[in-house]
Amino acid sequence: MATTGEPMDAPKDWRGIIRHLGPGLIITACIVGSGELIATPKVGAEYGFSLLWFIIAGCMIKVLVQVELGRFAISKGKTTLEALDTVPGPRFIVSWVVWCWLLMFVGILFQLGGIVGGVGKVVMELGWISEMGTSGSKIISVLVSAGTIAILASGKYKPVEVFSTIMVVFFTLATLFALGSLQWSTEMKEFSISWADIKEGFRFSLPGDFSTAFAAFGIIGVGASELIYYPYWCLEKGYAKNVGTANPTEVWYERAKGWLKVMRLDAWLSMVVYTGATVAFFLLGAALLHGPDMATEKVKAFQKNTLSTLAAVVPSDANDTLVKAEQHVAAAVTFTEGQEDANKTAQIKAELMGAVTNLKAIQEVVANDDNASNAFVSAIKELELASEGVSNETMIADLSKMYRPLGKAGLTIFLIGAFVVLFSTLVTASASNARLLGDGLVLFQRIEKPKNDEARAKLLSRCCIAIPVLCTLVYLSIPEPVTLVLLGGVAQALMLPLLAIAALYFRHKQTDKPLQPGTVWTAFLWLSAGAMVAVGLFQLYQKLS
Repeated sequence: MATTGEPMDAPKDWRGIIRHLGPGLIITACIVGSGELIATPKVGAEYGFSLLWFIIAGCMIKVLVQVELGRFAISKGKTTLEALDTVPGPRFIVSWVVWCWLLMFVGILFQLGGIVGGVGKVVMELGWISEMGTSGSKIISVLVSAGTIAILASGKYKPVEVFSTIMVVFFTLATLFALGSLQWSTEMKEFSISWADIKEGFRFSLPGDFSTAFAAFGIIGVGASELIYYPYWCLEKGYAKNVGTANPTEVWYERAKGWLKVMRLDAWLSMVVYTGATVAFFLLGAALLHGPDMATEKVKAFQKNTLSTLAAVVPSDANDTLVKAEQHVAAAVTFTEGQEDANKTAQIKAELMGAVTNLKAIQEVVANDDNASNAFVSAIKELELASEGVSNETMIADLSKMYRPLGKAGLTIFLIGAFVVLFSTLVTASASNARLLGDGLVLFQRIEKPKNDEARAKLLSRCCIAIPVLCTLVYLSIPEPVTLVLLGGVAQALMLPLLAIAALYFRHKQTDKPLQPGTVWTAFLWLSAGAMVAVGLFQLYQKLS
């Protein structure tokens, strides 16, 4: 699906080079979305500052593989799926690697479904359409899907590039401002980040169970999906067209080297932007969401608002059990002087589970009384959520606490910014996956390859309609955005090793010698690929055990 046209030399002045940047901006708009808004703060909330090094490494280490995939696309004029289809191994219609991509593609639809749901929850939290009630987020998700289709229906490149560039700026600046406010605001002094916190983040240690961190690794920075998207946007930007059909002459190699240099600059500049945003999200999550504070707030709200409701509907023969539940709840937030945060968190979870056991026993007693039964079911759910941290049901309210440094306007700024970044991710990811869907249908021999640009545009237009519709159906079926996003992250993380191996194969077996990178680059490429393979194997081991 690569474009064709007259070749031209790459620009050598900065002004000309800047005009030809763009694929990285689209990828950045995809990146600064579900991974940064949902998964990264959740990692900070669960593990504190200890995984700062892991987050930065997750952003930086995959760029080398990204550049290698881009190098192959530009020099050969092939899309990512066409490139992966050349990897040796078992074949049935397509290469085994393309079959693995298909499984990941399903996971990505789950992730985008989570983003659709996230946008719906943001709009409902803003209170713009409060009369929709409990079904409001689902209705909004349908409208968001329709808006995405309207933007992408043309199937053209330029609207996606312009849209993604504008949309990502506001939320990134708001987040950086919130991070700065954390340091200079006297009201937030207790949450300010110290050098000791930063040092803790570079101890290069890992927790015993870091499934959330692993899922985030699959999404943050250039995830497996963005690694696959990037060559498509390089082709649509015209890099391969400008290089021209592969021709082993000195003139062709020099022209190819020029455009590969532009592509590398595009990739590294985008890495600087999304790494900065990712680190800011992580630090906010670690500073404001980590520890027992958020769970303690939820427990105290339960004591103040819910216990009185339960006392009014509990039957007399279950009063003693309710008293035991109340004692567990009180014990959850009764700490000893000098008690460490980790112990407080463990205490809260243990005591709340004891309270839940008591409330479930009462719920069975009042099962025939709808009002009482519903009250206890709701209370049980409330306590379970209080022990989870960032949860599906309270995702927006939990994450908005990161914006407390911005004062009373913090929640509104967060919600508007969250809408911007999630919607921009949905649009750019839908545009990218539409190209993959069209390419996949051709490779799996479900349709004929478009014979000209007009036929290709029609195919892309149809795919741009199909992707948002599929994602919305996923969310309507499974309305749990955090779970959907993390499922997509796991699917991407499992695909990372295969992409790393493919990048090494392209580097050593498919790239013409004059276009191959030097020894230092190759060494770091192997390091990057090794890390991606190790993380993927670890996840496989965790799932099997």
